[in-house]
Order: sequence, then C-alpha cells, then structure tokens
Amino acid sequence: MRIKRIWAGVVVLFLSSISFAMLLFAISSVPVSLQTPADGDSTYMIHPHFKWSEDPDADRYEIQIAQDETFQTMEDTDSVPVSRYVPLDALPAGTCWWRVRARYRDGSHGRWTDSRQLTISVPQNLYTVSVGDSTDVITNTIAAAAADTPARLVFETGTYRVPVPDGRWLFQLEDVHDLIVDGQDSLIIMDNPDSGFCRLESCADILLRNFQVDYFNTNGIPTTHTAGTVISTDAATASFVFQPLENYLPPDDPIIRDASARRWGCLMDTNTPGRLKVNVPNWFDFKDQVDALGNNLYRLYLIDAHAGRISDFQPGDTFVKSGTYGEFVMFCQFCTNVTYEAITSYAGAANHYIGNWNDGIHFLRCASRIKKGRLMSNSNGGYVGSGYLTGFWIEECLTEGMFDDAVNCNNGPSDVLDKPASNQVLIWGFSARYLEAGDAVTVYTAPEGLFNGRFTVNELEFLLGGKDDGGGWLLTLDRDVGTIDPGLENWNSKVYIDKLAHTDAYIRNSTFQNSRRFGCLFKSYGGVIEGNHFEGLSEAAVHAENESRSFDGGLECRDVRVLNNTIVDCGYSDAFFYQGHGAIEFGISAYNTVCTQAVHRSVEISGNTICDWDGMGISIENAEDVLICSNTVSNLSADEFFATVDQNHAVSLAYTAGATVTGNHLLDTRPMDAAVYVENSSNCIVLYNDMASTDVYSSDFSDVSSLTGTAYNVTVDGFGHLVSTSSAVPNANYRFSLPGGPLTADPSVTEIRWKAVLRVPTNSEWVAIGLLGGDAALLSSGSDSGPWVLFRSTFVNIWGGHSTSVSSDTFRNLFSPGDVITAEFAYHVLSKTVDLYIDGDPVAVELPIVHKDEDGNEADPVVGYAQLLFRLQDPGAAYFDQFEIRSLPVEVH
Repeated sequence: MRIKRIWAGVVVLFLSSISFAMLLFAISSVPVSLQTPADGDSTYMIHPHFKWSEDPDADRYEIQIAQDETFQTMEDTDSVPVSRYVPLDALPAGTCWWRVRARYRDGSHGRWTDSRQLTISVPQNLYTVSVGDSTDVITNTIAAAAADTPARLVFETGTYRVPVPDGRWLFQLEDVHDLIVDGQDSLIIMDNPDSGFCRLESCADILLRNFQVDYFNTNGIPTTHTAGTVISTDAATASFVFQPLENYLPPDDPIIRDASARRWGCLMDTNTPGRLKVNVPNWFDFKDQVDALGNNLYRLYLIDAHAGRISDFQPGDTFVKSGTYGEFVMFCQFCTNVTYEAITSYAGAANHYIGNWNDGIHFLRCASRIKKGRLMSNSNGGYVGSGYLTGFWIEECLTEGMFDDAVNCNNGPSDVLDKPASNQVLIWGFSARYLEAGDAVTVYTAPEGLFNGRFTVNELEFLLGGKDDGGGWLLTLDRDVGTIDPGLENWNSKVYIDKLAHTDAYIRNSTFQNSRRFGCLFKSYGGVIEGNHFEGLSEAAVHAENESRSFDGGLECRDVRVLNNTIVDCGYSDAFFYQGHGAIEFGISAYNTVCTQAVHRSVEISGNTICDWDGMGISIENAEDVLICSNTVSNLSADEFFATVDQNHAVSLAYTAGATVTGNHLLDTRPMDAAVYVENSSNCIVLYNDMASTDVYSSDFSDVSSLTGTAYNVTVDGFGHLVSTSSAVPNANYRFSLPGGPLTADPSVTEIRWKAVLRVPTNSEWVAIGLLGGDAALLSSGSDSGPWVLFRSTFVNIWGGHSTSVSSDTFRNLFSPGDVITAEFAYHVLSKTVDLYIDGDPVAVELPIVHKDEDGNEADPVVGYAQLLFRLQDPGAAYFDQFEIRSLPVEVH
C-alpha cells in the first residue's frame, strides 16, 4: 500500500517480501470452532474459561455471552486477540449461551459459530468464618469446606490476625475441586513473614476472591523489609550509616537479620515510593555484619564485589533493605482453572504469586499496593509462572513497589545431563513429567549461544535413579541434536517443552508502576500484552529474553503481540543503561558469548506510546518475521539529553531477519544517535515513518539577517520572500553548508529531505533547489551538483546532477505559471532514488537517478550544501517562502 504523504517519512533500507506484514489484509477460510466448555456443560465458576480453535488469519475474536439463545439480552461482549476468554465481571447463576467469530485486519468478520449452552450453578454447601475465630478454627473450617465440595466458604467482613507456623499457609489445599472462597474484602494480617496466605496443589476449578493481605507486627510495623535514610558514607570501608524511618524495623532485628535472603537492598527515589534512584544499580549486596551505633543508627557494609559502588550512596538518600523469606503470598502448582479475583497484598516476604506447571490461572482486578506511609510492597515479584500449558490471564491488575518483576512468564526447562547418542539427550526436571512421545521440544545451549533447534520426541523412557547416578528421562529425538553442554547450572544446555510455553498468555488493561526490574518478563507462544500502562520501572517495560546468565527460565516468543501499551519513564538504572536495553526489547542471552541466530518468531509491536525512554525505545534482537508499526517514541519531559552515555536509538534491530518498521512516529527531540539502527540483519524494510532528525536547517526568510549562508544577488523582500535582485543574473542563489556535512560521508544518513513553499516562474526560465558538494552555484564548475529539481512555469525536471542530462526526468502539467506550491523531496542515499511530491500529490516515487561528476564519470553525490537558485527572474516574479532540509538518522551496519 502506498502512503500519499512522503513528509510523514520514507526510508527504504531493503526491499523484500515479508510474510508477517502480508497478514495485514488476509481473509481466512478456516472457520472457528468452539472447544470448551462443551455444549450443555455446568460449572460453579462464575468466571468461566471459554476456549475455541484458532483462525491463523484472524486479528481478533469477538465473543458474545447472552441470557437467551437468540442473543437479544447480552451478559457480556468483548473483543480479544487470543482464542480464549475469561469474563472480567462474574456471570450470574443460571443458563447462558455463547458464540464467537473472527475479525480480520481489514475490518471484515467471519461467521458466528453455532452457540453453546452453559449453566452457572451455585454450590449448596456453605461454610462461614466469623471475625474473632482463632487460627485453628479458621483452618479447620477451610479443611471442612475443602472436603465437602462443591462448596462456598465465606468470611465475615473484618480483620483477621493469623499466626501461621513457618513454612505453612493459611489456605493449604490439595486435590480440591469446585470451591469458591469469598473474603468479602476482609483484611488478613500475617504475623509470620515465613508463612503464606494460600497454597494450591493439584486443584481445579477454584475461585479465591475479595481478600486483602498484609504482613505487619502488633505495632503496625511491616515485617518484610526495612527502610531508612543514608546519613553518611565511608569509602575506605565501603559502608554507610543508616537510620531506619519511623515504623520500620532496624536492620539488626531478627526478622530482618534472619531472613533467608537478607543481604540485598535498593537505593530509592526520594519523592516517589516504589521507584528506584536513577543511574545507579538496581540492587546492592551486603555483608552480614551490621554495627549498631546507638541513637537508632546502624552501619551497613557492601560486599567486596560491590564496594566500588559506595559512591552511589549519598547523604539523604532513601534506602530499602529486603527481608525475603521462602513462602509466597499465593502459591499454585499442578492446577487447572484457578481464578484469583480482587486479591490485594500490601506486603509479602516473597512473591505476590508464584506457580509452576499449571493450566489456566487468571488474575482479575488483583493488586500489590504500597500502603500509605510505606516505600515498597512485596519483597519479590508479582505474578511469576513457570511451565504453563495455558498462560496467565491478567486483567485490570495493579502492581507497584515490587522488589522484582511485575510479571514473569517462562517455560521451566529441564537440565541436560548427557547426550548418549547423536539424537538422544538424558534430561532431569519436573517439566519432563508432562512429556509424551510426539511432543515438540526446543533445545538451547547458552555457552555456545547456540539455538540447537526444535525437535520431535520419537521415544521417551524414564531411567530409575537420581540426577547424579544415571536417572532421568531419556529422549530419542527425530535428528541429531548438535552441540550440547551438559550440566545443572543455569547456563548449561536446556530442553524446553513447547506445550509448556505459556500459550496464549494475555496481559490486559493493567498498570505496572514504580518498581524494580521489568514490567513483563515475557516468554510465550501466542501471547499478547495489550492496553497496559507501564511507568517508573527501573528496567524495560516488556523484556523477552531468557536470562541464561542468572536464571534458567526461557526461552523464546513465537507469534506474540505487544499492542497499544503506554510506557513512561522506564529503564533508568545503570544496569539498564550499560546493557543497551529498550523500553520494549526482545533478545536471546548467551553465556560469555553472543547469540547471533534468529530465535524469536513472528513478533508484532504495534500502537504503543513510549515516552521519556533511555537506551532504545524498541530493541529487537535474535528475531525473525517482525512487524513494528504505528508506535510513537517521543519525550515529554524537559530533559534535553539522554541519561545513558551509550547509543540511543528509537528503534534498533540486530541479528534479525525479515522485519518491517513502518508508520511509526519517532519524534524524540533529544539528540538520538539514530532514529532506526540496523545491525547484522537481513531483509529489513524501514518505510513511511515520521522521524525526528539530528541535523535540521530551516528558514521562513523573515528578513535579510536570516540568510546565514552565501547570498549571491538575492535578498528578502518586505513580504518575507527570498527573491532575486536582478532579472539579468543567470545564477542568483542562496546556498549554505549543511550541519554535519558532507552528509553522504556519514553512514548513519540514509535519507536527505527538503520541503519548500515557492512561487513558480511566469516566464520561460526557471528556479531550482539542489543538493551539491561544493560552495558554488549549481551551474558553476566545482559545485558537483545533484540531485536537484528545476521548476519551470508548468513542469519540473529532476536531475541527478549538472553533468547528467541523461538522468533528467520531466513531469508536465503540474501547475500554472505563477502558482504558489509546496514541494517535498527525498533523496534515498542507499538506493540512489528520489521522491517528489507537489502539494501532497506524488510526482515521482523511488525514481532512480544517475549522478556523474564534472568529468562525466558516474559517481555518488557528495552532499555538503543546499542551494536555492533563480535563473533570469524579475525580483518577486518567482520566490521561495519557506524552506527546511533535514537528514534522517537511520544507521545500518
């Protein structure tokens, strides 16, 4: 499709077919079919999980849920980009009907599926918990309800302080089905930071809703972290004096001192709770030693490896030190169809939620909030899941003040213990329990930066024994697995089971703000991140990378979309700066080397707004089949420069094959190194983007003083027009050197554009606008002119240069003598083509030019000057009113 206005930006790097972008207007012939629930099913879950088959060409799916079979009275309607749905609002008891249809990118629809009937039933077994019940009474009532399902367990609204023993949870359920627990907005106060709120194992069809959870002692002091002020520092001992804030524990209190991960902490922003200090590491590790100095003062010591960063601590800084324990607020494994609704945690000694090897876990209007008067919430991450058959559904949730990632979806790998034959691997890990013959697995070897590939399991055998004595799962694959680095470390070779890759994870309309690390650490097949707000995160808002240097979660994304999110002021720690990250970033990490393969497949980044970023706006590495379109990358703050000293690019591509960057607004006014940077990539198109420029010259010719270049027989008249002073002068001109010229000697300049308002001649002569290499008139020796445009009374010529008449192209009947027109011209340096538009209409698009030097030899133009020339024009008969020229910083390596 051709875009009319080139002034919106045209940069063509490479021309090739692009399979992902061609889906834009595809129409499917594959009908959608409903999968679950089955027709006539009954459920106790008021947020049922609807699933249907995928239409490979669908942009979205529309679902209707009605009270009647004719769909006249709707309970719920929605549009989603994944082939499943969880209602945000509870469906009422009774019978409903549901149906689905596909919607395509051109606005057309597929047909509605046949409808299915579903009955929402109310469990008849009711159990209640009353305010004032002891912990024993509460846990006994929970156990009774769990043994008598289907059941409802309802808490009387109020506050409950529950002393739960170490390593235990208030709710500890195993093999329970069809249970609804409603806290009715009760507050659960956990006395013991080494205990959790809810643990589910091998459960199905569970709804936990309307609870607040907090961890603080009888004095109201949080038990999961401490916070205070830096009073002074001592570089010689790499230590600082710390004063806890009111209502925080001292660092030598046993709760903080004896925590399982007690040694690390963060420097904080002094004004915004939860947000980290800018341009320092996002964590510091400490020695166990804590010196009590009296008067509520304590000296803390950085470990030797971090001692060189004591200069990051300044008197008056705010510091938070974690007291992390091993039990999570909510934990879930081997479960199916679990919904957490309106669960809010204000503190936690570990993750808000963590789970492994589940299928369909949903979070609706849940939150991790910073309580008034505090600086942080949970001492670890938000929603963390490893090895999910169906990925998270997260909608209208809020996380703030987290010590770790707000969302972390990953495919829990299995370790490779041995390679007994070329097509065999012996593996160890819980994920292997899900393996069956015929399954697909992916193998990655971090020390080599090697994506071994995707394989089919032909045979599967369990060998008795432990991981150290020959035990594990022996996989016979469909071909040679290649180079393997066996071992149990995070960076050794890993096997990932494809069906555990958080398929169709959906993170929607949620807010992730003022926290440490990432917004969404995301690895999914078919997942979508849509309509969220990310702000004040120390690292990237969206980060798709396997982190093989530190964690074993992975591996890659396939068929994922990042759509219509707002990202503000994310990525400001120095760990972020010096790793060259982006606000949205995809990549593959290796161990002591670099992965150069395209591992991510089919990635769309569309409609996002990224403001006040550092490093990269959008960074894509190790990917194939990528579409980056309709994003806005800009700045709203008053900062004039980027914080990082590294390169700053609005869009960056590396080790990527088949990418299209189109229709984006890359308008940051800070001095970017390049709006688009392309390195070690192939078959990439950068086309029709509105891009800011690093080098701009513009003039409205307000008066003679605006002529800062060479003015030869030209002046500015009383109307603010650049005019010739004499009709007898054949080369009256205004010329000036371009900022940073000669521009074509700079490999980052791939396009030079100018725009002018001018009155065309009424006589038989002409005016011209040209690019040239020398400080001389266009028609003079030494100008090395071209390309340039000659305007006569009714037509134009486009020239490759003064000595290149063979490349002059004439375009007639474009205007009338004396008309005032707007001309827009683009010279594409790499492809040696030009575009010309008159009053917004295309005259020439991607027109090849030939440039010859003054000896008649074909050569590339050397563009160091621009010139506006009048040939034999009466003063004021033809004029230039406005002129702007700029170079576009697209860098290719």
